[in-house]
Amino acid sequence: MPNILKKFRNKLLLLNMVSLSIVIFVSFMAVYFVLASHMRDVDKTKLQTISQNTYSYEWSEELAIDIGRTFFINVSPSGEVSIYSHVKLGEKDYLEAMDRTTKNGRHSGKINLRGDDWIFNSHLTPDGSRVFVFLNVRETDEALLRLVLSMLLISLVVLAAFFVVSRVFANRAMRPASESFDRQRQFIADASHELKTPLAIIDANAEAALSELGEPQAAGSEENMPEVFIGRIESESGRMRELIDDMLFLARAEDGKATEDYELPTNLGAVAEEELGRIEAVLFEKGVGLEYRKHETEGPFVKTDPHRIRQTMLILLENAVKYTPGGGKVVVETGLSKKGPVRMGNFIVTNTGEGISKEDLPHIFDRFYRADKSRNSFGYGLGLSIARTIVERSGGNITCDSENGLTKFTIELPVA
Repeated sequence: MPNILKKFRNKLLLLNMVSLSIVIFVSFMAVYFVLASHMRDVDKTKLQTISQNTYSYEWSEELAIDIGRTFFINVSPSGEVSIYSHVKLGEKDYLEAMDRTTKNGRHSGKINLRGDDWIFNSHLTPDGSRVFVFLNVRETDEALLRLVLSMLLISLVVLAAFFVVSRVFANRAMRPASESFDRQRQFIADASHELKTPLAIIDANAEAALSELGEPQAAGSEENMPEVFIGRIESESGRMRELIDDMLFLARAEDGKATEDYELPTNLGAVAEEELGRIEAVLFEKGVGLEYRKHETEGPFVKTDPHRIRQTMLILLENAVKYTPGGGKVVVETGLSKKGPVRMGNFIVTNTGEGISKEDLPHIFDRFYRADKSRNSFGYGLGLSIARTIVERSGGNITCDSENGLTKFTIELPVA
């Protein structure tokens, strides 16, 4: 399956998984809070019943069991404290319970003793004493914990099963598109190979004709018109061969069959200086200024394919020259930055001009994208698409920003 379809499938699966996770979470939380509220109310009811029957001893079988989880603190009108307990707690625990109830004037609530939660309330007896009744709710807490763990386990199982099923159906749904994409890519690769043969024949014949006729001395003279036309044929044939090579490169890159080594240590600064030397004369002839802000030290050294990154730089520089008007300026920078824990080497090209609209900016790396479709006058061909492919295969990132008449392309590559 092509990478672009894999990314789309993975995004679709991620969206489905996130949506299902939210639904499961909300549903289980609703169930949990309803059950938790009910169980807390049951405990409070038990505590109230025990408290009302403290001296009548009218215990049902159920209450007799619950009594085994209680203790009582009796505070007489004179302030004398008596403790009656059905549980095994230390004297320190009873004193803590007394301190957190009688001294603070609390008549109901919840406290924690020795890691267990206890709920309590109080009532007055006929002789004026106040009795505090404590009920251990550890069983309720353990039941709620088991409920949470069960829901978590069920969620994981459901999500895992849903992921497997979704992936199977997503792959089946993507299969026709993948097969169509593969056929299209294979056609491009086959057509590129097939077109190379007639182009090679055209080049050979053009070279042979020029060698017989000789190089044109005056391009505008009628005597040399055959040589001029043949020279143009040879030039356009070369451009078509470059276009075919670019299409073949993209087809191989999408198929994962590109053979370039993108892990070679490459001096980004040295390559930038060489490519700037190639376009300096063009800039001078067009009347465009050039400023190179070199990294303070030699380099930086990055991991990429030297030949391909050279091609990428030339694409960006030629693009800057093409869209910078006379009297404008091109600024080139090399440097270092930090992206999270990873250090990155940067190559930045900024040029003045009309800039790129916000509507067109997200599409400039698309193949043969044209900003003005009505006149077909403003397009990017394959260059920027190739540049993005090269940078991404090097483990880097390429971005473009355009505002206030300044267009900036930034390449980030991992430092070697």
